[in-house]
Amino acid sequence: MTSPSLIDDFKDARRALADRVCVRSGATVRTFGEITETARRLVAAFDRNGVSRDSVVEVEGVPGPGLLSALLAMLSCSVPFQLVTPPRTRAVDPFDDTAVFLRVNGDRVPLTALADANPSTRDLPSPAITGDTPAYLIETSGSTGDRKRVIGSYTGLSRFLRWERDTFHIGGDDRVAALTSPTFDVSLRELLLPFATGAELVVPHRWPLSPGRITPFIAETAATVVNVVPSLAAYATSTHPTVTAPSLRLTLFAGEMLPHTTVRAWQRFAPHSATVNLYGPTETTLAQFANVIDEPVPGIQPVGFPLPGTSFRIVDGEVVIATPNGSLGYADEPATDRLIRDGGMTTFATGDLGRVEPDGALMLLGRRDDRVKVRGIWVNLTDVEQTLRDALNREEIAVVTSPNPLGVDIVAVIAGSERHIDKALLVKTIAHRCGSAAIPSAYRFVPRLPRLASGKIDRRRCRSLAVDPAAQPGL
Repeated sequence: MTSPSLIDDFKDARRALADRVCVRSGATVRTFGEITETARRLVAAFDRNGVSRDSVVEVEGVPGPGLLSALLAMLSCSVPFQLVTPPRTRAVDPFDDTAVFLRVNGDRVPLTALADANPSTRDLPSPAITGDTPAYLIETSGSTGDRKRVIGSYTGLSRFLRWERDTFHIGGDDRVAALTSPTFDVSLRELLLPFATGAELVVPHRWPLSPGRITPFIAETAATVVNVVPSLAAYATSTHPTVTAPSLRLTLFAGEMLPHTTVRAWQRFAPHSATVNLYGPTETTLAQFANVIDEPVPGIQPVGFPLPGTSFRIVDGEVVIATPNGSLGYADEPATDRLIRDGGMTTFATGDLGRVEPDGALMLLGRRDDRVKVRGIWVNLTDVEQTLRDALNREEIAVVTSPNPLGVDIVAVIAGSERHIDKALLVKTIAHRCGSAAIPSAYRFVPRLPRLASGKIDRRRCRSLAVDPAAQPGL
């Protein structure tokens, strides 16, 4: 049984959108009509080169018109894609189509070489999709373990974008900020939302955008919709504490646990923005839980309630999600009982610990891997991390483990100076809230925490810093 797709929605509305701006960088713009024309040329090139829905096209580029046209073409043809970013040797102009490459039949071909050929007269095709039609391949972030390539569901992608559009009334007057690396699945929410809503995508003049420039960019572009990782938001607001963004009306947090201090700082930056905490591993397609936060609760914020069609249960403390909108499995991994696709439903044992709040909302308690035994006593590293944030009034903190001959030590990696820190008081506070076994054996102070391309804290590199204080934190 076929399902309607976001491309069907776009085709229904595109005549009205043809002259409207689709993507903007300052005064430089490209309209929906221009994006569509390039996509039509790419579809014709796919036909000539035998690219079909059984292919996987690797697309190398940054958020901009070329990447949008490539996505529109591939989604129209039901050709699965995988996004990769150019080597970080130089900044890239998002409007430079010559910097976008597609790997077609094993050859790395410039988008312009494909799109400049004479197009056919055919319209964009309407994809025939079912619940098990793949749309994309994307790697898990690697923040907590080995990277795996996940096969994303076309139906799940379409349903999420429709849910986001309808729930938050996103339309042609909105501007969606492009902040996320295309290698992180959150980027699909930014890149594809214009096709589902008629909104503009606003992109930086040069990519990548420095983390310290995030809040000025949002303010300067009058962006109205933003997706951001919590720790990156905390860093950005602390870097420019006086910048405000009165135009921002919707902020979608995802990717990490969300502390109340981050919510407060962001609300000062964007006083008119709704705050939404989303949750859903890559394996479940974009997000499957949402919590609209009016007044943050102390500590970590709940991730809220399942999206329509999704359910969950807690099994031995672990969150297990079941959804018709989930991924179709791993591309390069043997089948596992932790990720099952059967009868149109995806069931995924997330590795996240959680509990059900009195109102039925899901509260995350950290990763299973974050529960460690120290001198025979179980310690939750997430609790220690939040205790340090509260005690130090700092956001950039990672609590990790370092091996010792008898087991592990707890080490706190903290961004900023160690001046004016009362370590004796810290010890008392941690012992009171988390137990004496949770007291870190060492503190490492670094200029900034290392981050993955997704913006998440790179905990593997934090563990290297815990072992070797001379290691460079990077970014």
